[in-house]
Amino acid sequence: MHMKHFLLIAFILCIPGLSQAENVWKGKWISFEQSQSKANTWIVFRKDITLATKPSSLTARIVTDTKYWLWINDRMVVFEGGLKRGPERHATYYDEIDIAPYLTEGANTIAVLVWHFGKNGFSHANSGAAGLLFDAVGIDAEIVSDETWQGMVYGAYQDTDAPFPNYRLPESNIRFDARRELTGWNRKGFAGRLSSVSFFEYVNDSPLGKLVKRPIPLLKDYGLKDYPDVRKSAEGDTLFCKMPYNCQLTPYFKVKAKAGVLIRMQTDNYMGGGSPNIRAEYITRDGEQEYESYGWMNGHEVWYVIPKEVEVLELKYRETGYNAEFVDRSVVMMNF
Repeated sequence: MHMKHFLLIAFILCIPGLSQAENVWKGKWISFEQSQSKANTWIVFRKDITLATKPSSLTARIVTDTKYWLWINDRMVVFEGGLKRGPERHATYYDEIDIAPYLTEGANTIAVLVWHFGKNGFSHANSGAAGLLFDAVGIDAEIVSDETWQGMVYGAYQDTDAPFPNYRLPESNIRFDARRELTGWNRKGFAGRLSSVSFFEYVNDSPLGKLVKRPIPLLKDYGLKDYPDVRKSAEGDTLFCKMPYNCQLTPYFKVKAKAGVLIRMQTDNYMGGGSPNIRAEYITRDGEQEYESYGWMNGHEVWYVIPKEVEVLELKYRETGYNAEFVDRSVVMMNF
């Protein structure tokens, strides 16, 4: 081979995104026949695997349309992974995560909750396919999505009645019916029944198109926190929970109730701009229960509409955002 040709090939292989490592995927696109095109579809996936040794390093590449939450051995590893589609018209972002610190020698459980938006928006191009691609291949271990994984469409997640979010948003309102909760599905000791995946394809044949590494870090999770201030409406059924500022959050509560009671959640920005944004609903099961609505909202206050017969035990919120630190604006202006 001519030296110039050799150097050109070597240079191309070194370009980010074009190396063999980035193009080779052992994992398969896994899903279920009944979940391919419906908007606001939630799916659970899990894989139990035995490792001969604890890996020293293992990077997982994870792809979904659109968002996912990852647990390994009962620990939440990623809170809201994934980016909306659109690096190119027919392309999807993937995440890279070092999962070695969460794995152990012996039995391990990988669990993933996927939220498929299933519709276009101003910031998202729908692929029309709900599913998961998981690819972790290293020297000490290999964990990839294939036909041995199990899961199901999670029927506790449902649509609300109208009004729905405005057409600019690909997200849907979220209703969770706790009477259909799949308790412990993401835990190592889960004894329930799940189905084997019924739809799987190799990456080159998947509906995701070109796979592009996400250009920004995963979201920063500030953890569950108490609201700075909570006040009650005169009627006593609405709790107005003040935030420290207008931020991106997911609402959480712990209550004691009888089955079948509807709890509603939204922020003061719900009708921002004159058209509906995102809201959430929860239908109680019997007894003590807790819930966090994973579809984030933004606002200065979170409003919980909770019927009087429900006993409220805890109210919290989780802020997420760019993985960066706040800067004192006065210092910035002085240095400008």
